[in-house]
Amino acid sequence: MTQREEYFIKEAMQSYPFSNPEMTFLRHNENITCKVVDEDQVYALRIHLPRDGFELKIFEPMDPITLLQSEMDLLSHIEKAALFPVQRPVQTKTGESVAILDNEIPACLLHWLEGEPLNKETAITSAYEIGQLAAKIHLATQGFTGARLTYNSNTLGRMRNEMDVAFSRSHISLEQTKICKDTLEFISSLMAKLDQEPDSVALLHADMGFGNLIQTKEGLAPIDFSLSGYGYRAQECGMIASNYQSKEQQDAVSLGYFDECGFEVPTLHRDSFLALSVLLFISCQHDRFFMEEWYPSAVERWCTTLFLPLIKRS
Repeated sequence: MTQREEYFIKEAMQSYPFSNPEMTFLRHNENITCKVVDEDQVYALRIHLPRDGFELKIFEPMDPITLLQSEMDLLSHIEKAALFPVQRPVQTKTGESVAILDNEIPACLLHWLEGEPLNKETAITSAYEIGQLAAKIHLATQGFTGARLTYNSNTLGRMRNEMDVAFSRSHISLEQTKICKDTLEFISSLMAKLDQEPDSVALLHADMGFGNLIQTKEGLAPIDFSLSGYGYRAQECGMIASNYQSKEQQDAVSLGYFDECGFEVPTLHRDSFLALSVLLFISCQHDRFFMEEWYPSAVERWCTTLFLPLIKRS
């Protein structure tokens, strides 16, 4: 934990009516996340301060405070209809849903969901259940109209521009840049078709990685809606499928989704949004990971095994 992280954590802790809190630092990605135990209560503290190299500029500019406040509103909305456990926001000492820290940094406190996060081993048999959970989330988010991120053709346009930035910094090659941009063009065409089918859109969680899925006594539950936004049903399934290497497990995600809500996700659509999930990673985090030993070979593998085959199917 850095001094800067410690500073904001201490300030955030002072914003809530704790009695005798014990804090454990968990991680720092798009948020600083900590576990707080106070008497017999357990909480998750999140401070919206993306770490260096984690960029969200591909999305429409949005005030971080407004974005976090709307996330708290979304959780309250979901809880009313959810068929799964939901984290409940905790108010600050002054009765607000979001604490405003130094430099206008927003923070929130949520009730902890007891259980174990999924991992690569425990998630092997969970693909179908995760697909079902995605459908439950989309049903529970219906009717919410608050400010969230948007995943649409404009987002893809900014991603194409970011690929040029990545090339200019030698984070991807010229050939890889072209492949990435061609793939984004293909996905943009698919989005245009889906826009003509109103039932294809939904408010997505958009970050259902294994670490954000908790196996509780009441069943599987999602946490961290910070990247949630308006997009496409097939996009959620594709993003989940990107966590699996096996086609059987990827198919199980789509089947679970269909069995829960009756919406069929064609394989081409799922695979297109699976590719989008990887392209989002490159767009948002190339500055963070370009010097890692695994990064160059990973980008080349994605180009040859994901992006090029998808373009050829068009």
